[in-house]
Amino acid sequence: MKKDKSKERTRRYRERVRERTRIQTADEWMDAWDERYPKEAAEVRDYLREIQRKVAEEIIPNPNRHLCFRPFSVEETVDYVARTLYAYRKDTPVWVHQVSDGIIVAGACYAEVLGWTIVTGTHENNLESSPTYRELYRELLPILDQRFGNDHNRNSEAIKQELAGTFVLPVEPALLRQPVA
Repeated sequence: MKKDKSKERTRRYRERVRERTRIQTADEWMDAWDERYPKEAAEVRDYLREIQRKVAEEIIPNPNRHLCFRPFSVEETVDYVARTLYAYRKDTPVWVHQVSDGIIVAGACYAEVLGWTIVTGTHENNLESSPTYRELYRELLPILDQRFGNDHNRNSEAIKQELAGTFVLPVEPALLRQPVA
């Protein structure tokens, strides 16, 4: 009887250790992040709200935005940049977390696939006209390049081109032929 209890206790202990050390999927991590870390979730929400407000006041709209194929929203791009940089500044497992299929920052997005989105969104929306955004963006680019620059995909290439000053915003050819109303 005593041996059975000991075996059961050992089995439960090993199960808990296995569960704690198992690398979670992105869905498991992101779905539970706000619940698991309510203080951090509130902290990043407040930070993002303040950054969004400042950038909205400072931005000069891009007059050629209509030429973009599928423009990224200002809010989405600012969120990705601010959230990702905030997480990397904190740089703890709560903020930058390895999951089974990548790295999740601030419980919300994959850091390694943001390059194309943030560089394109920045140019489409003329976001560097905002000093607040430009400071965050320019601080984040080398961090992403250092961590993911050897991935050799469109995300890392967009970051490398942006850092070199050679990124060219793709324009939809059919839109160039249409008169602007």
